[in-house]
Amino acid sequence: MPVKCDVMLDFSTAKDTVKYLVQTYGPLFPATATTVAAIIAAFAARAAMRSARASEENVETGKRSMELANRAYVCVTATKFIEKVSPGVLPNAGVTFKNIGKTPAKMCRLKLEVGYVSPQFGRVIPEEPLDEGEFTLAPSQQQTVFILADEPLDRQRLVELHTEVLFLDFWGRIVYQDIFGKEHETTWCSTYSANSPTKMALHKYGNNMT
Repeated sequence: MPVKCDVMLDFSTAKDTVKYLVQTYGPLFPATATTVAAIIAAFAARAAMRSARASEENVETGKRSMELANRAYVCVTATKFIEKVSPGVLPNAGVTFKNIGKTPAKMCRLKLEVGYVSPQFGRVIPEEPLDEGEFTLAPSQQQTVFILADEPLDRQRLVELHTEVLFLDFWGRIVYQDIFGKEHETTWCSTYSANSPTKMALHKYGNNMT
């Protein structure tokens, strides 16, 4: 006859499980030594697998937390036009990076772009191949780099900038490795803004860190 049980039971050890089975179902079937041993082995194996998985997850979580706490983080602290944006002048833009992490940012590689854009960039910011050459940023170290536009600003372009028919954008990215061998990227995109003290304002997209 089927045995109905409405109570959820939790057995912490194989011994507790076997004890329950013998006491409950003993009158219904003979429990041989072989059957008991098989039950104990099955429950012990299952418990061992669960324990091993939990240990692996704990180790991986701890490792990840340690890396996040001690890796390099390169951020953009400033972007600006070095000279006044005026007719006859080649726009000269600068960006300052700083490693705010606890360890060096290694194998840093750059790509900077400045130019006239129409229409304005959307969600997708153009991405050019990285320039040759590498450098390292120590913790708390910062570095400023500059780039000149290919064409000077004339009066017509200046009018178009002020009426937002044309945009003068400064964008790029820095790719680096942390001490754990993982690669990260910081991107930026700014646009000329006559009302800003630095004559630059952040673009809606293209400013990210990984």
